[in-house]
Amino acid sequence: MTEILHIASFIVRHREPGASALDDFLTGAPQMQCVARADGRSIVLCEGESETELMQAIDALQALQGVLGVSLVYHHAEPRDELLQEIEP
Repeated sequence: MTEILHIASFIVRHREPGASALDDFLTGAPQMQCVARADGRSIVLCEGESETELMQAIDALQALQGVLGVSLVYHHAEPRDELLQEIEP
């Protein structure tokens, strides 16, 4: 069976104090990273083995103190071995 990698991006709306709770959480979540932040919003990238893992990540982010909402912006799924292949120019 082919292993599928799911890649998603979320917009996390938060109060300014919620940004530190988000950063603390992401420190312990190697499958997620914050790539941009401005005006009480952060863009978080997430990788997972299934849609269920992505939904669990959304739930975990939503439960953080100071987080107002989490929106899925983008989702892509592809066999892991195809994603890891080098692209020839």
